[in-house]
Amino acid sequence: MGETKEDKLDIILNHLIDSIELKDDLVIVKTKKNVVVQNEGHFVQINSGAHVMLSKEIHLNPIINMDFNNDFNKLQENLDKAQEEQRRLMLESLEES
Repeated sequence: MGETKEDKLDIILNHLIDSIELKDDLVIVKTKKNVVVQNEGHFVQINSGAHVMLSKEIHLNPIINMDFNNDFNKLQENLDKAQEEQRRLMLESLEES
């Protein structure tokens, strides 16, 4: 699934987007699924206004090995391992100084 334009539209409209609301000049797109945007090149986002991220946790540039073909149940485990590894590397760097 996902090879033809029709398949791609089906996935977006029937499996990804739960609802779309229009309120004045605001478009609200709601999903019930985990969403990954995988890009092999650069990803540039240009905003003329604020860019706000609201989340239970925000991880900037975590060094993790993530196979997005698997479910997201291992995401927290992978983030925890990456955080512990980054702490270890930081401590090693401080000891060498």
